[in-house]
Amino acid sequence: MSHRIRPQSAECQKADWPSHKARCKHNREVVARMKSLDEAAAKEGAAPAGSLSLKDASNLLKKWNQLFKPVLNIAVLNALGLQTTPEKLQTHFLTVVLKPGAGFSKANDDTIRHCFVLDEAFVGSFEDALAAAPEDVSLGPMVKSASEITAEIRARGGLGCGVVLICVPSLNLSHFSPFGFTEAMDTIRVDKDWIRSLKHFIDNGITV
Repeated sequence: MSHRIRPQSAECQKADWPSHKARCKHNREVVARMKSLDEAAAKEGAAPAGSLSLKDASNLLKKWNQLFKPVLNIAVLNALGLQTTPEKLQTHFLTVVLKPGAGFSKANDDTIRHCFVLDEAFVGSFEDALAAAPEDVSLGPMVKSASEITAEIRARGGLGCGVVLICVPSLNLSHFSPFGFTEAMDTIRVDKDWIRSLKHFIDNGITV
């Protein structure tokens, strides 16, 4: 997982705006649920003293995601096999399931890399995800936008927009993260043991 993916160009970032809006809508819904649960826990006295609120945990996951974007980018590439099956960007996405690590409860900007460890990772289809999604989770706009961006990028000779769904089930957290692949990846070596590689990077706090 030593290969690097170029940052999105200004053109691609502009094209990604619909996906960004849909992603933000989903993430705002998550934050709203976190706030509601935090308020309920505070009323019942259920939150342990010194523990992170669910809203703070959600913000922590967002920061973690930003740090690990290079690692997740390569994971999407290998999980979907984009070197040989780029069309999977239109039908499948990568789910990364995390659990709190040893440094979660005392997390700060210096230790955030060690806040989560990998529980499992797997590839799923957009069709199955839409069918199984709860009524209060708006996956449709996100999936539609990702498909539209993929079509636009492919029209310009690139691969498309990959999607990672990051989940922390024990905290009832989820976060969507898109990745633009603006050029062919058929010359990059395939890592068939990508799950093991992903676990090595995440569990050891290696971000590049």
